[in-house]
Amino acid sequence: MMCNMVPCIAALTSAFTIGCALFEGSEKQSTPTTAPSTTSTTNLVNNSILIPILETNLTKIPAHVVPEINGSALFNQALELEKSGKLNEALMSYIKAANQNVREAQYNLGYMYEEGEAGLKPDISLAVKWYRKAAEKNLPEAQHMLGNLYTEGRGVPEDYIAAAKWYNKAADQNFVFSQYQMGILYSVGQGVEISPETSSKWFLKAAKAGMPEAQYQLGQLYIIGKGIEQNLVKAYMWMNIAALRGKHQEALNTKRDLLSQMKPDQVTAAQIATTEFLRSLKKD
Repeated sequence: MMCNMVPCIAALTSAFTIGCALFEGSEKQSTPTTAPSTTSTTNLVNNSILIPILETNLTKIPAHVVPEINGSALFNQALELEKSGKLNEALMSYIKAANQNVREAQYNLGYMYEEGEAGLKPDISLAVKWYRKAAEKNLPEAQHMLGNLYTEGRGVPEDYIAAAKWYNKAADQNFVFSQYQMGILYSVGQGVEISPETSSKWFLKAAKAGMPEAQYQLGQLYIIGKGIEQNLVKAYMWMNIAALRGKHQEALNTKRDLLSQMKPDQVTAAQIATTEFLRSLKKD
């Protein structure tokens, strides 16, 4: 399974895998970008199962019971197996953890069904099933993936309203790729009413989080003053940041074009603003 995150930009599909272990004995219902966090779970061993109370025969030796491993431990086990190249064994642990409602395992299982990993036959319907389970437990990666599938009509009917619903849930959890998608949807009116103001707000959130494509889109809005007050200094700043950090070629070209429209003091102000923003990212 790939463990890098590939953003969905406009019509492109994103695929994420969660590759960070849960703490032993815990499962988390809120998440990092790719590192699942944890909440308290049940003990690894249920003593009431291991030593039953037999009032009628206290001398009877209880049958051996193998303690059930809890979901988070199974998820951790699956990650370790996957890292060591034992994908088929990892799959079995993911399935067990997913059936114990570990949302990160449900998401990874959905991804494996979508991609046909570990010998599985690709099955988008089963992928949707597991993505949905994780999304309903508020995992933003899964919510974003459902948004993609509804946008593309894969495994589910094409439905921009449903896509916007799931993107919005993930975006509200500061999931940067969904924030960008919300900016796109509000700019073109897919699943939501066109709103340049709302579009610019979502692009701004994603841009501040460091997404080059959002920085480029925001810079364009500052150039034309659509949904946001026209400001060439801020436009240059965002284009400059996207070009420097994101190697965004269109942003670089636009930044160069802006130079012919700006006064020297405006360029200086934009460069200072760029430096301050980049410093703030390092502090964070």
